[in-house]
Amino acid sequence: MSICYEDYIDEKKFDDLKRYTLTSLGFPAVKVELTDEQMKEAIQSALNTMALFVGKKRYAYTPAYMRQSEYDVPADCQTVIRVYYNLPYLSALGNTSTALFSDFYLLASDLAVDIYESPVTFWCYLASREMLTKIYGTWTDFEVIEGGNRIRIYPAPLVREDILCIFYRSTEIDLSRDYANLFRDLSLAYSMRTLGRIRSKYQSGLPSSGGNGIQLDGQQLLQDAKEEIARVKDELLKRDPLEIQIF
Repeated sequence: MSICYEDYIDEKKFDDLKRYTLTSLGFPAVKVELTDEQMKEAIQSALNTMALFVGKKRYAYTPAYMRQSEYDVPADCQTVIRVYYNLPYLSALGNTSTALFSDFYLLASDLAVDIYESPVTFWCYLASREMLTKIYGTWTDFEVIEGGNRIRIYPAPLVREDILCIFYRSTEIDLSRDYANLFRDLSLAYSMRTLGRIRSKYQSGLPSSGGNGIQLDGQQLLQDAKEEIARVKDELLKRDPLEIQIF
């Protein structure tokens, strides 16, 4: 689901981004073959990418019904991170029950002390519980369907009138000072990619009055754009805080 361009980019911001992009690509010393529509498309792509990494994280709750596997996602959902709902879980004895595997057992054992004192032991516990839930068939998963408007969960809920929790990134993004420069660099990179595709159509260059063809930099622009997009995505990923969630 794309975010609304007009919510973030007014005429003044577009003019600023346009001027920055054109001058970075060599204007007015060289001609830059980009239209306003192409630049707006590049800015929209940058907004969508930003939302994937810095869209505000939110939780949405909806009723979950027995054996119903498809549900609507929130209207402001950019990407679904995880879906939570009740299923029979493993007990401390290894059989399926309504209790979380070994959670109650840990409270009455020395291992509970080790978990709180050692992050490595805690991680091993989570990995073990995840593996056992997969083995016993109580592991939940989901897929996004219908163009991002709905999700399908596996397996379907086995209890009546439960609660389904959708953890997602919204289309509301932060373009304040901390992310403004990265957004500007990303917009430039997508514009470079578009310009590179245009110039790459002239593989042998353009004819000139001196008889020597003018070589265009389409392939170089495409390569530079690819590297810059990857760099910005990596920087955005680094700024996303590490989260450990237990449900």
